[in-house]
Amino acid sequence: MGFTYALGLDHFSFRFLSQKMRPGMTVYDVGANCGQMSLFFSKLVGEQGAVLAFEPVPKNAALLKLNLELNDCKQVRVFEAAVAEDDKSRTFRFDSERHTMGSLEGVSIKPGVQGHVTEVPCLSLDSLMEDSEARMPDLIKIDVEGGGLGVIQGAQRIIALYRPAIFFEIHASALDSPECRALNLLREKFGYSFFNRRGEEVPQILPAWGEPVWCISRDPSK
Repeated sequence: MGFTYALGLDHFSFRFLSQKMRPGMTVYDVGANCGQMSLFFSKLVGEQGAVLAFEPVPKNAALLKLNLELNDCKQVRVFEAAVAEDDKSRTFRFDSERHTMGSLEGVSIKPGVQGHVTEVPCLSLDSLMEDSEARMPDLIKIDVEGGGLGVIQGAQRIIALYRPAIFFEIHASALDSPECRALNLLREKFGYSFFNRRGEEVPQILPAWGEPVWCISRDPSK
C-alpha cells in the first residue's frame, strides 16, 4: 500500500479527517489506489455509512478489493474507473513501480515518473445521480495527481445540489495549473472556502505538490 501509509507519514490527514467525519456519512474516495483511505473512511462512517472508491488501474483495483475483503468492509463499493468531466474512456499513464502516482494522460504527473500508457474507462461523479444505488456524498476526497479539474468539472451538479466537503490533495506547479483552476472554480462558482490541516483559512490559492486543502461551502443552509 505504499511506505507513506506504512510509516504513518500521512497521520496529519487522518487526524484532521477524524475530527470532520461522523458515522453514517457517505464518502467518495477519488483516486482510491489500494484502499489506503477507503479503509480509514469505512471505519469512520461505520456500517450505516457508505464509501464509493474509484480506481482505474486493474492491479491497484485488485489490491483494493483484497484489502476491503480482508477487513470485511462491506460498506465500500468499488468503481474500476477514473473520474473525469465525462464518461469517455481516456489514456492513463501508470508506473507499476510507483503505483500511487498514476494520472490521466495530459495532466501533470510527478517529475521523473514515466510509466506506460493504457486506456481506462472514465465516469463523471454527476453520472452517479442516475445510479439508484449510489448515495450522494457528504465528503469527496480527491487525490489524482493533477487531474482534479476534470473531477470538479464532472461533479458540478452534485456540488451545486449537495455542497459536499472536499478534501483535495493538490498537485499544481503554477497558478494556471489545472488543479489551481479547479479551486478557483469551487470558489467563484460555488462559493467554497479553503482551509489547511491546522484549520487556518487559505485566502490565496497557491501552487502546491501533495498538500491537501479542506474545501467547504459558505452556503449557510448546508
